[in-house]
Amino acid sequence: MGKVSNNTYLEMAKLDYNNCQAMHQLEWNNIQQWYVEFGIKQFGASDLTSLLVAYYLAATSIFEPERSKERVSWAKTAILIDAISKFFDSPQGPQLSKDDRQAFVDEFQKKSTSKRHSINGEPWHKVMVALRGTLHELALDALMVHGQDIHQYLHHAVSRRGGKRRSLGSEFH
Repeated sequence: MGKVSNNTYLEMAKLDYNNCQAMHQLEWNNIQQWYVEFGIKQFGASDLTSLLVAYYLAATSIFEPERSKERVSWAKTAILIDAISKFFDSPQGPQLSKDDRQAFVDEFQKKSTSKRHSINGEPWHKVMVALRGTLHELALDALMVHGQDIHQYLHHAVSRRGGKRRSLGSEFH
């Protein structure tokens, strides 16, 4: 292979580093745009430092350039889980009744039979929009990259967390 410490390898390393930095910057911009677009901060989500930590954890675990979508999906999922947990658990957040929490779970599982008012009037409406929108985005990314529709699997995973027969939000009851 000859001498490795030469200018050709140095230039290739610089180009690779610059490409890597550009990719990470695009991914980070994508996460920030999603965070603002869905208003994640209003659910009691953490500051930008916590977002960066979520992204860095994903980037150190999934570092291959061709797995960019997976890296971003991991970070968004971690951020969204944190935001939903804080929304339902925060004493500063809306004080949700047990019925409100069950209505959230039922609406997610499409079992809602409540006729009292539309979902837009629910205190958790924007959380539901962010959850469904993010799941749709993740499923669409998987379809584009892998050619497989995983929407039903994502929905099931959120509904039945950890393989247990606990519904989303059962820890809130």
